[in-house]
Amino acid sequence: MKFLSNFLNYFLYFFIYSFGGWICECIYCSVPAKKFINRGFLYGPYCPIYGFGALIVTVLLDGYLNNPVLVFFLGMMLTSLLEYVTSFVMEKLFNKKWWDYSHYKFNINGRVCLLNSTLFGIMSLFVIYVLHPQVSDLINLIPLHYQAWVSLILFLLFAYDLFNTIKAQLRKNKDIAEIEDCLLELRQVIHDFSYNDEEPLSVQLQAMFDSTDADERLKQVLERVNAKFKAMQAHQPYTELRLSKAFPNQIVSERLRNIRNSAEVIKKKLEKWGE
Repeated sequence: MKFLSNFLNYFLYFFIYSFGGWICECIYCSVPAKKFINRGFLYGPYCPIYGFGALIVTVLLDGYLNNPVLVFFLGMMLTSLLEYVTSFVMEKLFNKKWWDYSHYKFNINGRVCLLNSTLFGIMSLFVIYVLHPQVSDLINLIPLHYQAWVSLILFLLFAYDLFNTIKAQLRKNKDIAEIEDCLLELRQVIHDFSYNDEEPLSVQLQAMFDSTDADERLKQVLERVNAKFKAMQAHQPYTELRLSKAFPNQIVSERLRNIRNSAEVIKKKLEKWGE
């Protein structure tokens, strides 16, 4: 029974602090933008990184309550490590940088910076000495069976939310990979049938189509590219729209930049041929 009670307490702590983090993120981003920004990777009103951060701080630093200075620096380091690892994993998993602190002084690979780390240290002090005692007392007032039901409902909603968001992002990765293959094939076709640039474009183009099946190959690849783009747009448009608003400064990965560069090269070449 003690184990179950502790587990439910930590689970509810996680959601309370995730919700609090979502509020902080929304305020932090909405005020400068002068409009509401529904911050967060998931649909629901919670930012799990704050929930995990609060749990790490409250559990691991409980034995250092008599030393606020140590709590500050340890909280600063632990939460910064969490942010760095989260950024790294999400970038590798979804081929995007969801935040970038490269323009801040004293940053590490743009994933963490001294300013935010200092704020996390201050938040650690606030959570441990002010907020968590109140949250803990509040949770303890709730009967165990009610905690269990609330936790079950929250878990099911969170799992559904997480599953669908990750599914949408991974499906987008698959769409991008297929578009990338088509664009690379299209670029290769153009490269294979390129002629001496010293000749007039009209002569190059006519010679290419007279001596090869380039026109048919180009048409087939272009049709596939167009179909893939339409399919990607049809996949979870709401998810992409919401995430683009939640993370307006997200940076695409090198892989996606290469796709865009390929598309730009192909577009310019086709435009030259069309002149």
